[in-house]
Amino acid sequence: MRRFGFAAAAGLAAALLAAGGLATPAAAQSAQKAPPKDTTAVKADTGFQSAGMQEFERRRKRGSGYYLTGRELMAQDNQSLADIIATRFPGLRVVYGQHLSSQYLVSTRGEGPNALIANGGTSLCYVQAFVDGSFVEDGDISWVRPTDVAGVEYYDGTRTPPAYRRPDGQCGVVLIWMRSG
Repeated sequence: MRRFGFAAAAGLAAALLAAGGLATPAAAQSAQKAPPKDTTAVKADTGFQSAGMQEFERRRKRGSGYYLTGRELMAQDNQSLADIIATRFPGLRVVYGQHLSSQYLVSTRGEGPNALIANGGTSLCYVQAFVDGSFVEDGDISWVRPTDVAGVEYYDGTRTPPAYRRPDGQCGVVLIWMRSG
């Protein structure tokens, strides 16, 4: 058995550091703390990702809209989905139906052909809603529970993906993707 003295061990460590084969303790610690490159990918519990969520991820990586992942929504499950969206995405607010059971998103940035004159003469510009790619006719999203959602994306009228553009969609579009399974 061969023994190395302190000087030999220090020389070997210095050589390995110079060659890039050994990291300093600080570098090793920071490397351990670094998150994986894509820690925000949202997949269903089974590991399967629906076609809608695959498109969500592609658009999110391009960054042309505003996005919420299922994890972000689960952390705020004590609020309604409309309230979470309105507080996280700029230029949106929630309006309630006649009996406060319906919730609609409206844009604070303009008027459109689907605007409705409410009490006091204020013009509201309703955001169109899609759930799993299907248009929600009345725009009410109060029935959607945040814990059931895999992802949400919002686009103002100019950045809406072509598949979700409608003639009366100048106020914006919110796309809601449900967890599968």
